[in-house]
Amino acid sequence: LSGKPRWNMQRPEHITEQEWCKVLGRDADNLDHMILSHNITEHFLKRDDGSLGIGDTERNILRMAAVCHDWGESYNPETGLGGDISYESKTPEDSVQELEMFRTVFDHIFGEVDVKTKLLIEATIFKKDSKLGMVFDSIERIGYLRVAIIAYESSKKTQDPVLKGNLEWLAAGTLSNQILSLMEYAADYTPVQEYLEAVGPSINEMFEHINSDTFA
Repeated sequence: LSGKPRWNMQRPEHITEQEWCKVLGRDADNLDHMILSHNITEHFLKRDDGSLGIGDTERNILRMAAVCHDWGESYNPETGLGGDISYESKTPEDSVQELEMFRTVFDHIFGEVDVKTKLLIEATIFKKDSKLGMVFDSIERIGYLRVAIIAYESSKKTQDPVLKGNLEWLAAGTLSNQILSLMEYAADYTPVQEYLEAVGPSINEMFEHINSDTFA
């Protein structure tokens, strides 16, 4: 996963992978993304006031899930390659293949982890309707929204019209796909509510200034 850029579909052809990672920051690299996800999870848990209704064991499951949640994307048996599959592009078949590969990689690295822990981590990542799955889904969506804001802010700074348009496309698409679910989570999870309040001005600006056609 290291060195493989995320959000590659939105990267203009004339922008190198290294330049793309500089524009979007750590989240643009697949391996750095998992480290960043762990940091976001830690901050999320520290901000919780009990609204999540989880104990120390479940918190540790969330931490482990953050570190390994993209292992299933590390290798594609059909192409021999790995890499992030965007939220918009992922198919049910992709999800099945990702789960199978996740199990393979997980067993190789954590072969001696007890079955209960393994199943809890797997459910946290792949079962979005489970208790921990919903919490982790909200954390992932915060990460997506974070990238949308970075992309939008970067679009305001560049003089490259193609890069500007693609960054606005990334920001608009990601915002559209994440904001409603995050608003629903905010009703139950204090960390989500606090995050949305903190970035509210940025979200409002994105809706006001990005061409409405970009959201179509």
